Amino acid sequence: MSKKLDWVDAEELAVAMMALDEETADSDTIEQALADNFDISFEQFHKIAEQLIKFTPVQVSPLTEAKYCGFVDVTGTYFIAKVGA
Repeated sequence: MSKKLDWVDAEELAVAMMALDEETADSDTIEQALADNFDISFEQFHKIAEQLIKFTPVQVSPLTEAKYCGFVDVTGTYFIAKVGA
């Protein structure tokens, strides 16, 4: 697994963070929401998220035993975005 945060994972993180509708949020919607809420572009958000993910705890997949760092949903049941640890 890559140590870089995937573009799609960063989009999913932005959608979750801003409580956008997963079914209707497209790249333009995400870009506009980031600009409205934080005055940043998606590219800037992606760079920030990629740096912050390094500070998330390491988790071990129960299925593959692979190690990941990542952002989890509010229930802590699944990764919204992850990279290999």
